[in-house]
Amino acid sequence: MSNSRSTKLHVAMFPWFAFGHITPYLHLSNKLTERGHRVSFLLPKGAKAKVEHLILYPNLIYFYPLLVPCVDRLPPGAETTSDVPLPLRGLLRVAFDQTQDQVQTILSSLKPDFIFFDFSPWMPALAHQIGSKAICYSIVTPATQACKSVSSQVDFFTKKKIQAKMSNSRSTKLHVAMFPWFAFGHITPYLHLSNKLTERGHRVSFLLPKGAQAKVEHLILYPNLIHFYPLLVPSVDKLPPGAETASDIPLPLHGHLRVAFDQTQDQVQTILSSLKPDFIFFNFSPWMPALAHQIGSKAICYSIVTPAAQALTIPTKEKLGDMTVEDFMQPPPDYPPSCVRIKPKDYEIAQLKVFAKALGTEMSLYVRITYGLIQSDALAYRTYHEFEGPYCDYLRQHYAKPVLLTGPVLPEASATKLDEKWTNWLCNFKQGTVVYCAFGSQNKLQKDQFQELLLGFELCGQPFLVALSTPDGCATIEEAFSEGFEERVKGKG
Repeated sequence: MSNSRSTKLHVAMFPWFAFGHITPYLHLSNKLTERGHRVSFLLPKGAKAKVEHLILYPNLIYFYPLLVPCVDRLPPGAETTSDVPLPLRGLLRVAFDQTQDQVQTILSSLKPDFIFFDFSPWMPALAHQIGSKAICYSIVTPATQACKSVSSQVDFFTKKKIQAKMSNSRSTKLHVAMFPWFAFGHITPYLHLSNKLTERGHRVSFLLPKGAQAKVEHLILYPNLIHFYPLLVPSVDKLPPGAETASDIPLPLHGHLRVAFDQTQDQVQTILSSLKPDFIFFNFSPWMPALAHQIGSKAICYSIVTPAAQALTIPTKEKLGDMTVEDFMQPPPDYPPSCVRIKPKDYEIAQLKVFAKALGTEMSLYVRITYGLIQSDALAYRTYHEFEGPYCDYLRQHYAKPVLLTGPVLPEASATKLDEKWTNWLCNFKQGTVVYCAFGSQNKLQKDQFQELLLGFELCGQPFLVALSTPDGCATIEEAFSEGFEERVKGKG
């Protein structure tokens, strides 16, 4: 202390790539340099010109510009949060972490006394490695920070030794297993998520019916990191021989496929017990959480429906095993307010009956899904908090567990050329004018519904492309057309 006025420190600053963070760090730098201390400031290359006018002691503050790496779907040249919309900030965080090698090279040569940081969880380990002290300098108030203290999320990850993982985040790679319902409308989104995980170097083991592999393996982008484990779908009474997925059978037989799905449990357990993945993503297998916990894995219920739709089916504790169609028609207590009035139509009520009905000893689809949600370690959805925040928070509160959001997880644009037939047809219209509609292979309309839908497209006056299954009771699509429809829309639909 007797010599404190003559002791000058060397401080490094590495804030999050946002001017709302960079600017307060610069203000602190000015206060430090006012007392004669030296500051090394690390920031994106393009940001320097926008903030250097703020420094008061240019002889004591030195900027070290960083090159922000190119990241898939991050706009070229984007360096700070002001360059991207809110939904893309997660991608900027990926790029931010990928500057770690540059940061380490700079700081290893500087060896500052202290390093101030906020959004880089790997900084403390780096600082200790070079003999510096790491100080987490937050731009929010202590009161706010205290309110945001993580509780259930910390409990969820501590068993996985999150601190050890974060200190070595660049070398830590996870092993994730995927076990979706046997329907391509479920398998495909799980594969898209698998591609995103393997893009970051994680390893994926994918369990699916034996015959389905050939139909989806062209979708994988990193075949060295995604390994398929084919399952033999057992023979079940009333299930057609060779049926493996929902697309192989009509809707009334889906309950029998669920029975066969459950009978793969022994195969699944044998595979997963030998793999021991860190996480298992599932949706229609209510027995998966118990299996996962038995082998030391975490079970994540990854739903392909929206949080808003999932939240509508939250049961009361008394009603879990005995929900009626009438119960499904009413939103649960405290459901987030909406301007949309929930009043199912007749055909939707018919679908709800399928949802609520059990097949013999097989549990209803509703109970199957709900048990999975209750027993899992975390829930996951393909959405953004900015889009469905109230519903995500509602699910988190009701099920008392973390809700993880992946974003839309869109597939990569196909490099395959479009068939000449469709190229020629689309070239007849201006870009952005063709209306497209697809209901998926599992949704079959009645003939009158089919005709009403097509009439709506005809009346919209725009060129349209509609992909629908043949309506119930019709042998061909053409048979279901209303009289004169083909002539009226010829060349435009």
